[in-house]
Amino acid sequence: EALGQVLQDIELTVNPPVEKERPEKLPQAHLKVVLSGKPFSGKSLQSAKLCAAYGLAAIDPLQLLQSAADAEPFAAEDEAQGLAPLEAEFNELKEKAAEEIAGSDGASDETMARLVALEIRKLTFDQEYVAEEPADDADADAAPAGAWVLKWKAEEDIGGWVLENFPTTPAQAELLETQLS
Repeated sequence: EALGQVLQDIELTVNPPVEKERPEKLPQAHLKVVLSGKPFSGKSLQSAKLCAAYGLAAIDPLQLLQSAADAEPFAAEDEAQGLAPLEAEFNELKEKAAEEIAGSDGASDETMARLVALEIRKLTFDQEYVAEEPADDADADAAPAGAWVLKWKAEEDIGGWVLENFPTTPAQAELLETQLS
């Protein structure tokens, strides 16, 4: 033991450790992190540390599934405009998730992939209703036509995210890739 300590002291004296300079923050890039591993391998802890250190959003598919099943469906604020696309998709997924949770098999991989992809789109896009100008010969009482448009959020408003525990199989990864593209 003593000899090992002496050798370590000599090594540190001859070759002192060089501290690397670490940037305070990461460069301006949108981090997209997927953490997967065996149960109790520290994924949740690493996710929490990454989110706290770099201001990332945590995406936990099981929490998404439970919150989707428990949430109230969105209602259109204006009948003429209807629901925004991400809200309409959430309503559809909410019903499907509730049905699947009530069943004995749990949520399907497709539902989980769609929930994760929806959450990522909510972090990345703003929804805006764009009304079209009525034609000169249009009925004055007719409701203005328009459409919902997804627009990229401002550069400084888009944050990265940490996805934990999904995908866990190659099939789930392919489903998620399909949903995101």
